Amino acid sequence: EPIQRAGIAALTGPQDTVEERRRIYERRRDRVLKTVPNARSAGTFFAWFPLPEGLSADDLLTDHRVAVAPGEGFGITGRGWARISLSISDDRLEEGLDRLSRAIGALPGTGPLRTAATEPAS
Repeated sequence: EPIQRAGIAALTGPQDTVEERRRIYERRRDRVLKTVPNARSAGTFFAWFPLPEGLSADDLLTDHRVAVAPGEGFGITGRGWARISLSISDDRLEEGLDRLSRAIGALPGTGPLRTAATEPAS
């Protein structure tokens, strides 16, 4: 019963921060979708992207210090994909996208992704 009361309080209580949080996650999602080729997000706290040939979630963590969730953990259809969390700070997300860009750019036949560090100043 306590969880039900908490749910009711969340839905009927003050909503003034909901729109602000939604905009934050939308901005982070848009950043990932702009930066990571073929990334997708369907209104969640995560974005999915296909892992390039020769790169695994384990490689990203071990060799590049980028933590992503391997798609295999979400079923057979997740094989070859990874999931990026949008629930981290903007600074950490940018750092992770920069490292991800370098990891993908180091693969044969690829170049770096567009991150804040590689974009021209506006």
